[in-house]
Amino acid sequence: MKVIYPNKKLDALLKKSFAQRVSDLPDAIKIAQKVINRCALNYDDYHQAYANCYLGYYYMILSDTLQSEMYTKKALTYFERHGIDAGIAMCYYSLGSTLYKTDNYHKALKYLLESHQLFKNNEDLFGQARSLKAIASIYELFNDYKKAEETYLKCIDIAHRNQDYNGISNAYNPLSGIFLKRGAIDLAEKTILKSIELKKKTKDARGLAYAYYGEGKVALARHQFERAESLFIKSKTIHQEKGDQIGQMMSLNKLGVLYSQSGDISKAKVSLHQSVQIGEMSKHYVLLYKAYNVLYQIAKSEGRSEDALKYLESYTDHKNAVEKKDTQNVISSIKSLSEMELLEKEAVWQKTINESVERKNKELDTFVYKVAHDLRGPISSLMGLYSVVEHDVSDEKSLGYFDIYNKEINRLNNIVLDFISVTQIKEKKLESTQINFEPMLDEIISSYRYMDNFAFLNFKVRIDKNLDVYSDESTLTTIIQNLIENAIKYAKPFENGEVTIKIYGRKRDMVILVQDSGIGIEERNQDHIFEMFFRANHNTKGTGLGLYLLKSAVEKLNGEITFDSTLTVGTTFKIILPY
Repeated sequence: MKVIYPNKKLDALLKKSFAQRVSDLPDAIKIAQKVINRCALNYDDYHQAYANCYLGYYYMILSDTLQSEMYTKKALTYFERHGIDAGIAMCYYSLGSTLYKTDNYHKALKYLLESHQLFKNNEDLFGQARSLKAIASIYELFNDYKKAEETYLKCIDIAHRNQDYNGISNAYNPLSGIFLKRGAIDLAEKTILKSIELKKKTKDARGLAYAYYGEGKVALARHQFERAESLFIKSKTIHQEKGDQIGQMMSLNKLGVLYSQSGDISKAKVSLHQSVQIGEMSKHYVLLYKAYNVLYQIAKSEGRSEDALKYLESYTDHKNAVEKKDTQNVISSIKSLSEMELLEKEAVWQKTINESVERKNKELDTFVYKVAHDLRGPISSLMGLYSVVEHDVSDEKSLGYFDIYNKEINRLNNIVLDFISVTQIKEKKLESTQINFEPMLDEIISSYRYMDNFAFLNFKVRIDKNLDVYSDESTLTTIIQNLIENAIKYAKPFENGEVTIKIYGRKRDMVILVQDSGIGIEERNQDHIFEMFFRANHNTKGTGLGLYLLKSAVEKLNGEITFDSTLTVGTTFKIILPY
């Protein structure tokens, strides 16, 4: 059962925090921390998990791996325990992105592919766009530019549908770089300028820094050194303010290349050494070996053999470490992608099958309802005929036969009524109203006075006085009716017994407990009692649909049902329903 604990104030704070991440990430972090502090006071694990999840996401953006993993794994533990797919998807995305930033591409891809599938299942367009953009980056890293471009374009399409301007511009940035690699400089420039326009519109400073970096690469390709320098410096300054180490290194590396090409070697060295200093501390080896490579080329051109050898060794060591990991990553990741593509095809097939089954079930439900409804007329006539017989026939032998006839007609009538009830529960639209349990239970218990065992039973009813429940009254009535009817039907014949009914609230859900001292259920039958037409005891009257109807009603309210039964001792049914 998905545990949801409504709290409008905390919901609003989380929403504010997530919106604030674009323009003011430190403030977004403060708000999320405030939510965690409030949750600790209120023992609210649900909102605390989402606050942890958001913090994991924010620290991933900041490339703070330790903090990101710590918060994300805290949230993931809660979401997995309660089966909250939306939260799991977000955590998988953060973990995948963190692993990608630390060059663990294979593990990153696994998390990102799984997050994308969960986002798709939940029809979360925002999440789909983010995960696709990250997956496309890995394609690009493996030099599969065609697949990367296709995935970036798919990401843009989904973001457009969601009017997610940041999602669109996030994909424009790397897409511009792919166009640049193809030599399509005009298209690259047009694309990156679109991104800059959107980033200014959404006030995404960090994203704008990456867009300036992209525009700088276009200017460098056109040998517009002054324009490129201005853009790279602008990008580096914003990244420095926002604490983005990867962004700083990218800008510094490009400044090193730019100064080297334009002949300003002293500036090139300063920029590259700054990049190396950040890279050695943060372990961003891909950007690090690229910086060492340019330093090696400069030292070699200046005839500084000892420095050139030192830089070459550093370049080779870091490049070999990355390439060794890359080789393993590429092999494993291709396998992961192949598995995911197969799973996606299977998902399409399964969806088609499920839709067909759902359509057939709908047709069957309609057919059953129509047949059951049409049978009500003839059955009512036959039941009316028995009343006439009772009045007009005096022969005892004939009346004996008609009694048998009447019992079977009544049994058939009960089956038809149960069929109609099952269909109505499935099709019913839920309406939430405040539930008053005391009169409901009085009326239900009184309605079973005609049953054979009723007179021998003592009913004990305990209802939590502080219980404030809003639910669908008719579905809830169906649940309680079937529980009480079952307790009466399976009481020990002609023996005094007891039925205890408890209804109470817990922190996040309510419980309906019905305990009887009846004949109990044999262990071999306990796995089958909720099946349609299954009757654990053929000596009792019943249609075999009561517990199936009960289970259908509980599921309609997103609840859980468990039971414990001992032969000759009795049975306890426990229903847990979310508020």
